[in-house]
Amino acid sequence: MTMSTEDLDQLRSLTSSMQHGPSGFFSIDNPSTDVLFVDDEIESCKVFKRLIEQRLGLTVHTALSPAHALSVLHTHADKICMMVTDIRMPVNDGVWLVEQVRKTWPHITCVYSTAYSAHVTNKDAMALADGIIEKPWDTKHLLRLVNMTVLKSA
Repeated sequence: MTMSTEDLDQLRSLTSSMQHGPSGFFSIDNPSTDVLFVDDEIESCKVFKRLIEQRLGLTVHTALSPAHALSVLHTHADKICMMVTDIRMPVNDGVWLVEQVRKTWPHITCVYSTAYSAHVTNKDAMALADGIIEKPWDTKHLLRLVNMTVLKSA
């Protein structure tokens, strides 16, 4: 990822008053820095939550379905700046969820997390999201992605 000079200047101004957190990432205190992770596999939810909370010091909400995610958003949308969702889930999928989030909470950055990125050919679905991260996750890449998203929302 290449950043413009303007982006770098903005990042420097954002980070100048922040403290370094665990692993050299910045620790920030902003009311809109929570992350929502949605996956029908409970183990994925546990791993994501533990990783982000321990390494970045952020609050992570988890949901096991798109319906559950919408319930969490209705309660905590003012605190959530990012949603990471699996694409393939029973009943409603991650694409449907991102469509719903875009309608009601357009400020939330939406990222797909999937083991099937090579099979995602729906250009409309890809255009809805702000990004995609493949499973299994590259930990450093995932941490950078979440950290940069939270910094941008600050």
